[in-house]
Amino acid sequence: MAAMTESAPRVKVDPSMGTTFCFPSFPPGSSLVRTNSTPWTFSVPMTCRDSMRVSNFTPSVLVSWTASVSPDVSGYNVYYGTRSDQINLKADTELVTGTSFDVTGLERGIAYYFGVAAVDNDGLASPLSPSDGSLKTVIHPKWEKSVLVGGYEFNFPFGIALTSDGNKGYVSSMANACLLKIDFSEPDPYVSGQINLTGISPVPTALAMNPASPELYVVDQSQNKLFVLNTSTDAFGSTPIAVGTWPQKVIVSQDGSRVYVCSEADSVTVINAATKEVLATIPLGADADPYGMAIVNNRLYVAGPSANKVYMIDLDTGSGNYHKVIGSIPVGTGAYDVAARSDGAYIYVSHSTADGAVSVIDTTSNTVVTTITIKNDGETGNKNPKGMAVEGNVLYVLNWGDSTVTMINTQSNTKLDLGSQLLSGGNGPENLALSLDGNELYIVHSSAGSVEILSY
Repeated sequence: MAAMTESAPRVKVDPSMGTTFCFPSFPPGSSLVRTNSTPWTFSVPMTCRDSMRVSNFTPSVLVSWTASVSPDVSGYNVYYGTRSDQINLKADTELVTGTSFDVTGLERGIAYYFGVAAVDNDGLASPLSPSDGSLKTVIHPKWEKSVLVGGYEFNFPFGIALTSDGNKGYVSSMANACLLKIDFSEPDPYVSGQINLTGISPVPTALAMNPASPELYVVDQSQNKLFVLNTSTDAFGSTPIAVGTWPQKVIVSQDGSRVYVCSEADSVTVINAATKEVLATIPLGADADPYGMAIVNNRLYVAGPSANKVYMIDLDTGSGNYHKVIGSIPVGTGAYDVAARSDGAYIYVSHSTADGAVSVIDTTSNTVVTTITIKNDGETGNKNPKGMAVEGNVLYVLNWGDSTVTMINTQSNTKLDLGSQLLSGGNGPENLALSLDGNELYIVHSSAGSVEILSY
């Protein structure tokens, strides 16, 4: 069988779909050399789109094409791969007789490349079209809806946290000095109530849920307190816990026994979750201005935006350095949030700068192994990434500056090319929470005053 020569494919990007469309065309003279066959000619688009949603979330990509004009084509085979030069996995088990095929069994956060080969009545196949990997996509979420507010108001919202069953969530409203309770069990999530903080001009910001008990921890920046909400009764404990001046962030240990609050007093307050007793106040050093935190391998990693470093605190109760800073890791300017890969092999530090960046730190060597630039070539708006979250092999990064979401593959630690910008659904995305199955992203927008839902 002689080779068929493919002309250069024409490629365009449809920003409304966020998907690359490839238009391969074969010159009319291209053919399979056979004694009694009509030359095959291929024309018009072969397109690729990722499915919006399927039952039980089975990620899939629908590949479609225009039928060959050759009279003896018996069907088509659809191929895919995770490298542009290795599109060799056959998606179909039998010849496809139509002009589209749903490729299933795919994963989020991976770039897939596709091609189609025509097969004649004698089983001879054409070369793959396109053959250069230009037909590609990444399974990614899209905006689905807003959380309904009813008679309530998201007024400068900031933090968000979900209960362990994922049916209920809380959002802090800085301007209204309250928590807004959200019912996520309904098809159209809505604000179902308001819980006011007590005291003089409270300003609730960061939130964290205890994974082992029905407790939500609420940072009050104005009163330098940590409120504890019983999520079973939606009632606060009688006495808020005093923490450092201008507290910034709160995090809970994996076993739910300890609560850590960092503050602009350049310290971290350690709290016994059961007794609500302050166990220690750990100094970080001058001008640390800590914010983001993550716990990995008995170490608390704390980002210091002003110091351009990540501090490491020993959490091993048997260590002589227990509750002490045991070192720091230099990172770039504007260090903000910190997130850990699910297996703890890496932590990620967002840098709230115009171009935006994410530092990737190996938690074995405790060194920066790579820095991922957020802004793409040709983009003009500022990025200023803020909150992050990890689910599976995907790190989601909220870009406050241009209201977009960046996806990073945490296995290769590379930024995913989605074809076009993934919009967050509102202005000023600040923080996010993920549904238990990872199918929904609940994104708090401080500028727009809304919670938007992106869904697979």
